[in-house]
Formats: sequence, C-alpha cells, structure tokens
Amino acid sequence: MNKIVIQAALGAALALAPCFAQLNTGDIVVSGFSNAQAGMILNSGSPVTLNLGSFGGTSTSQAILWDPRRPDSFMIGGTNWIGRVIVAGSSIASYELLTTNVGQVGEMDWDQNGQLIVGDTTTDQVNSYDPITGAMTPLTSGVQPWGTSLNAMSIDPLTQDIVVGANLGLFRVPAGGGAATTIASGWSGAASFVSGIAFDPATNEVVATLLSVSRVVRVDSVGTLTDVAPAATITSPNSIDVDQNGDWIVGAANRTIYRVPYAGGPALLLGTAGGTGSSASGVSVVKIPFFALSVTDLTGASGSLGLVNVPFGTIEGYTVLSFDTSLPAGTGPVFGIIVDATVLSILTLAPVASPGNPLHWTVPVSSPLYPADPFTLPPGFFPLGVPMDFLAVCTDGPNVYATPVIRRRFG
Repeated sequence: MNKIVIQAALGAALALAPCFAQLNTGDIVVSGFSNAQAGMILNSGSPVTLNLGSFGGTSTSQAILWDPRRPDSFMIGGTNWIGRVIVAGSSIASYELLTTNVGQVGEMDWDQNGQLIVGDTTTDQVNSYDPITGAMTPLTSGVQPWGTSLNAMSIDPLTQDIVVGANLGLFRVPAGGGAATTIASGWSGAASFVSGIAFDPATNEVVATLLSVSRVVRVDSVGTLTDVAPAATITSPNSIDVDQNGDWIVGAANRTIYRVPYAGGPALLLGTAGGTGSSASGVSVVKIPFFALSVTDLTGASGSLGLVNVPFGTIEGYTVLSFDTSLPAGTGPVFGIIVDATVLSILTLAPVASPGNPLHWTVPVSSPLYPADPFTLPPGFFPLGVPMDFLAVCTDGPNVYATPVIRRRFG
C-alpha cells in the first residue's frame, strides 16, 4: 500500500482532511488604537497585519486577549464594544462583534470559569462578561480607592482576585467582588499610570508597566517597586504579558514589542507589530496547551493510556498504535507514524466513536471514562520487548490535531 493510499485510509476514517489552527505558541497578538486592524508578531519574528473591517463600536481598539478555550482566536475590545477575531491563516482573519454593552475596555482577563473579566475605564468599575450568554455582570460598584483613574486590570492566577491598576496605585479586589485593598501607591510625585498588569509565574508577584514614567516594575509583598528593565529604556510601555518561557512581553509606543528576561535586564526589541495606531495598547501571547498522549509501562506487559490538554471543542478522536517502527520516532508519513495492519485494524474495529472507548473516543466525558481518566490495559496485553508507536488524533469539526508520537517498548 503506497503512501497516498495510506493517507487516504486514515483521512477517510477521520472524515476530514488535515487542517490546523493558525495561531501557534509564542505568537503575539497586539491591539493598537485602530478601528479596523489588529497586529501580530509571529514566533518567527515576522509582523502580520489583520484587516478586519469595522469593529462595530464607537472608537478604536484598546485591549486584546488570546482565548485558550478557542485557541485559534482572541478577544479584542474598545469603546462600547468587545469582539472575537478568528485567525484562519497568514493575514487572514474574521471578526465577530459580541457586545456593545460596555464602556471603554481598558484591559481584559479570563477567570477560571471562562468568564471574561473587563476593566471598564468609562465607569471605572470591573465587570464579568459571559461569552456564551452575553450577560454583563458588575463585580465592583460605587466609590473605589482608585477613583476615576482605572487604567489596567488582571486576574491573580492563584487567588482569582482582581488586581486593578490606576494612577499611582495598584489595588486588589477579592474574587467575585468586594472591598478593594491597596497593594502599592504613591510611588511618584507626578502622574504615573499603571498601563498593564501581569503576574510572576514563580512568585506570583505583580509585574506592571507604568506608562507615564516609562518603567516596567516588579511589586513585592509590601508594595516596593523594583525595575525589571532599566528605567526609561522602553518608551511609554502600555501593555504586558508573560510568554511561554516566563519572559515578559511588553508593548510600547509606535507598536514596538519588547522581550524582557524573566530575571530582569535589558529589553530586546522584537519588532513592530502590524496594523495601525500610535501604541501597542494591548499584547497577549499565545500559549496553546500541549495536546499529548502518555503511555505508561506497568508490570506484566500492561499499560496505561492517558491524554492531557485535549483541544477545546473536540468532538471525537482515535488512539492508535503501529508496530512498524522502521523510521525514527515521529518521522512517519502520516502524523508521524507508519500506518500498518494494526492501525488499519483499529480503524476497522472502531468505526464509530463512543464514550470511554480508548480506540475511538468522544468528548466531553466524565471520570472514570477515557480520556477524562487514563485507560489501563490488562497484563499481557502488549508483547514484551517489541517497540511500538502510539498516537492520538482528534477533531473539533474543521480542524484535526495530533499528539507527538510516543515510542514504547514494554518489559
């Protein structure tokens, strides 16, 4: 059976041609005071302009946020609007207006329940937006310690508290709303607006950009500010995120994008993001969860199969194994494997997906069904001393995703 026939057999079994999402880990999406464009800097370093037409609001874009639950897309917001941009290819994207029930979106973040938390710089309050129902729910109200200068906002990943940045102040609001307390304040004799907020992935300290004084600072537990990059070396830093390596990605004047080492030090200019606008008012780094298959060698030639980070929206998938390991692991012609008689047998044995079936599975499912829980095969199932290649492939409808190939020898 030649390569074309093999690919056709596996592709027919999946009922799809291979097609992959067009955002990759390390890509940076950028908003920049535009009324029709968003920018990107790809992980390769190339700038990209996404022409989207009118955003449907009354002003230009301010905030941007990649959506890990829909990893081919990101949220973007401005005055009186929030929308979703879906990236379909190089410089190709579509835009969907989601709501106009908002003031000016200063910054956005996701909470652990998939709600979009929005810092509204028109009302100087924080709201929760449900992207499924469209409901906008206030999380703060009334007089706040930041007064009328709310300018940045983010969610503490450990506590789910809301951290608000303003002129000469950083404040913490308990998860779900409540009375705000001060993290740090009064660090300058002149105006010093917090323009972006991120969190140290190791210590959970706040790292913030200060627009008016051109600083990127770390804030310790007693509110002391320490420069992460040498002061005034990044002009008008306006946004910040953490990349997949833990380094700081900073958006600044003229849509320039910098990388600052995690431990601090001189900033590296990555480039100028595509699009129009005077500043990178929002940056968000794509950090796609790593879809992976685990194959555990248990005693007695038994094994356990497990999946992590199944892509959001997945409907069904296959777990297959091939005994043809004549090529280096992961270099086979179809998703990294060689389709042998065993693979074809699996496709024949399980033509229809069913909940918990380790060969052809459906999602979502709950524990103890696979892939919510690992699937353990009985002793003696695998031949001892024989190398095998394992692979999982799944689909969400328009896209197909594959894990890296795992080569295992039992016993």
